[in-house]
Amino acid sequence: MPSASFGGGAVRVRTPGSYEATPASDRGDRDLGDGTGHAAAKSALLAALGESDFEVVDRIDLTPRRSRDLESPGPANRRGTVSLDVDVAPTDDAVVLLERDGVYSWHLPLRPTGGTRSLDARTLTFEIDVQPRRPTSSSARATRRARALSAEQPHDRGLLGDLVHGAVQAIVLRFAAPLVVGGVVRKLEESVRPGLVHVAGPAAASWRPLNAGDTLSLPTDRPVRLLLLVHGTFSSTVGAFAAMGLVPGAGGFLPSVLSAYDAVVGYDHRTLSVDPKQNAGDLLAELRRQHPGTNLTIDVITHSRGGLVTRSFVEALLPQSNWPATVDNIVFVAATNGGTHLADPARWHDLVDLYTNLVTVGATGLAMLPGGGPVAAVVGGVVRGIGALVKYLVSYVADGDDVPGLAAMIPGGPFVTDLNGDQPGQPGPGANWHVVSSNFHVSLLDGSHRPPEFPKELAVRLGEGFVDGLFKGDNDLVVDTASMSAIGPPSGGYVKDSLALGTNDEVYHTNYFSQLRVIDAMAGWLPLGTGAGVSAEAAPEATREATTKATTKATTKATTKATTTTTTGRVRRSSRTTRQPSVTERGRAMTSRALCVGINEFKTLPQSSWLNGCVNDAEDIAATLKKNGFQARNVTLLRDADATKEAIMNALTSMIRKSKPGDEVLFSYSSHGTQVPDLPGTEAPGDKEPDGLDEAFACYEIAVGTDGWDRDTVILDDELRELFASAPEGVLVEVLLDTCHSGSGTRDLDDIQRDLLRGRRPRYLPPPTAKALAQARTIRANHPEAVERKALLSLVKSRGTKAKPVLFAACRADQTASDAQFGGRPNGAFTYLFLKALSENPNGTRTDLHKAVTNGLKAEDFEQRSTLEGPVKAKKTGFGQLW
Repeated sequence: MPSASFGGGAVRVRTPGSYEATPASDRGDRDLGDGTGHAAAKSALLAALGESDFEVVDRIDLTPRRSRDLESPGPANRRGTVSLDVDVAPTDDAVVLLERDGVYSWHLPLRPTGGTRSLDARTLTFEIDVQPRRPTSSSARATRRARALSAEQPHDRGLLGDLVHGAVQAIVLRFAAPLVVGGVVRKLEESVRPGLVHVAGPAAASWRPLNAGDTLSLPTDRPVRLLLLVHGTFSSTVGAFAAMGLVPGAGGFLPSVLSAYDAVVGYDHRTLSVDPKQNAGDLLAELRRQHPGTNLTIDVITHSRGGLVTRSFVEALLPQSNWPATVDNIVFVAATNGGTHLADPARWHDLVDLYTNLVTVGATGLAMLPGGGPVAAVVGGVVRGIGALVKYLVSYVADGDDVPGLAAMIPGGPFVTDLNGDQPGQPGPGANWHVVSSNFHVSLLDGSHRPPEFPKELAVRLGEGFVDGLFKGDNDLVVDTASMSAIGPPSGGYVKDSLALGTNDEVYHTNYFSQLRVIDAMAGWLPLGTGAGVSAEAAPEATREATTKATTKATTKATTKATTTTTTGRVRRSSRTTRQPSVTERGRAMTSRALCVGINEFKTLPQSSWLNGCVNDAEDIAATLKKNGFQARNVTLLRDADATKEAIMNALTSMIRKSKPGDEVLFSYSSHGTQVPDLPGTEAPGDKEPDGLDEAFACYEIAVGTDGWDRDTVILDDELRELFASAPEGVLVEVLLDTCHSGSGTRDLDDIQRDLLRGRRPRYLPPPTAKALAQARTIRANHPEAVERKALLSLVKSRGTKAKPVLFAACRADQTASDAQFGGRPNGAFTYLFLKALSENPNGTRTDLHKAVTNGLKAEDFEQRSTLEGPVKAKKTGFGQLW
């Protein structure tokens, strides 16, 4: 085997004939686009490793050999083994960090030291299995994914797997590993400085640790409110929460937080060498030093393992102490309330690999922000923790008992089991506890992937099932999704509200606080509009409005534009120089709630019947509503498998039951439409379907019944009408339907084929059997188009109350709603053009919006024409406004 020496002779590399080893080139960000963000992330990672006492011995490029004959295909695609021998001093050890196209994986020596020491210098050997090219056949990919998901197969070693394909860089790292008797991990974590961190301003550069004797100078002559930030494993206050001040569109969040609380503090702590209860004890001591506790109320935002620290503080220690402070609101973000499977000692290698890659991905995003983010501070804090565990895995006997901070998070282990049992004096169900959760999966597309900040190689590896093989269930790459809300006994009741982000390709474990949706939710849950020491319930409306204006520091200039700043920092502009009308004067609803449903994939339908733009419709509508005054906690988003009939009807019923006069309920639905035969006796007098068919909307589980589609798997227009009619008088019910609502929308096959060739698909399901289809055609042939309109109007009729729903529908009864693309992105034609019109004319009337959508459909050459149904006064009023 060819061999070469590096690092002044301290590293010797032997390669198979298909590979060669050379000193690393200056360009370390191979094949990563423009490389700007990734290069900065890699630089920050190496700098942080240096600060954590890792010495870079050398960086070595391992690359497949190329034939000197340009026309030759080169060496055969055979696997081989690269061996690295690294010389270390008696009290040193070494580890290799592999990097391939922006993906990192730690490799341990063949025989880790394991706590033994020698008086002589040693040579550590590392072996890396390599292959010039990755097999590209679909069968090979399927085999890799099946292996990743199989509980019987051994799991691949690290994110790059047991077999590394293509070019890879080996970063050889050396570190001191003295003989330590007892407290090994605590020794390795000694660089972590526990204590409170004063969040003095929005910029992380202003956040300072409180040294011994430093105080927050909290008042003692009036009620005091404190916000506490508690980070998770490997992290720090800056590493976990600095992104909150960098989210585009939410620049006002941290200023509002700082104005609403007497003080905002983080709690930096060791996460490996001590368990969460000991962390909580240290936290209690720190807080007691700052305030006697009388009239002190604490709100908490906590992430990951920090949830266990927070709950230990609130449930186990605070009730038993004589410190009279109280904890009110807690926001658990991706908390390990039920543990995480990565806490198992057998998964620690995967844990450090995942965190190393997630911190570099986060650093890449920070580096790309305007002006740059605190890359070094964020990466440094996390790498210190990762480095401590890597050193432990290499140099000492890996035993879960020696790492109590991780052992506490083992699902079903003693710590989480005890914590979720009854604690003397703990808060009971009904506390102001909130949960944010996500089920993350990458999306692999033709020529691209999501999320875009992930290196392609990382997206591919995750797409092959690397993480799914670890968890066997929903997760955000680090924590099981079900664990995030597993608070207390199974009877539940401890979670007051939640932001369940569902299955998505955007929100993973380390980027929650970079999400506008999460910031919006926290702004709604925390008393940011009341000022310190005042409860949201006790503050009068006028006081809340005045305080909100003060905390957001909005400024109005007597120029050509007036501005109003919201809690999250968004600015709404008007071209008028006069005072903007108040919420009441504009007719805007008191409390606005929304349910946005989008279904692309259906459980029992073939993929040829699936749609493309419905989920985007629902997400786009939800995002627009939040930008226009809806609180995140009041916007429910149901997509694909989450959008069952039961889930949809329960959510819609709950919203209507909660509503009071002056409130708004908005329901948007993007899916297939269809029809089912009307059942005799199901209509109230005067409401019989004139065509003998019930309009219906497909849910995720739509299935064939005895006489057509199973009525229990679709939502009927009768069911919606009855539900809308139950809304109290004075409640605004606004409905957006981007689906076909009538079987007469079935057109000639030639027309449908023409649309398919243009990337457009009708959102309509015909009856599923020949008998049902013939019946529908016979019934429809006996009714003129005037009757079709009556079927549509039935959705906005209300009996017995004065509630008058307003309906925007994607098309007329004799047309189909189009599932189309705009700029290469799938959307419903109606939804895309409706939101475009709303953005361009936010103060227009509903009629104005309807006309703009109609003109847009004509301009884009769509045959469908949207409809607007409701009271005349409603049509002359702005969208979302009462009349």
